[in-house]
Amino acid sequence: PLERAKAIQKENGDLPLMVHIGNNPPNLDEIAELLSSGDIITHCYNGKPNRILTPSGELRASITSALKRGVRLDVGHGTASFSFEVAKRAIAMGILPHTIS
Repeated sequence: PLERAKAIQKENGDLPLMVHIGNNPPNLDEIAELLSSGDIITHCYNGKPNRILTPSGELRASITSALKRGVRLDVGHGTASFSFEVAKRAIAMGILPHTIS
């Protein structure tokens, strides 16, 4: 589905694409690889398996690469899609959201 969404994005002037992350599948590393500048990862501070942090609390390499490409982060706050622990760790590393929805 993400490949199709990216094709539709191209057909429509490269509008930003927002992706929801949380549970697998697909794997966040696979998702992040397909995103480009201006695209948005929402629920960036979720505590589910597909979170931006590794199990040891480090930022995933795929997210580091995505951020360098200009991918943006959105909080997408919700009771099931927000973890204070993930947010605290990420913010302490300087990983701040670009938007809060």
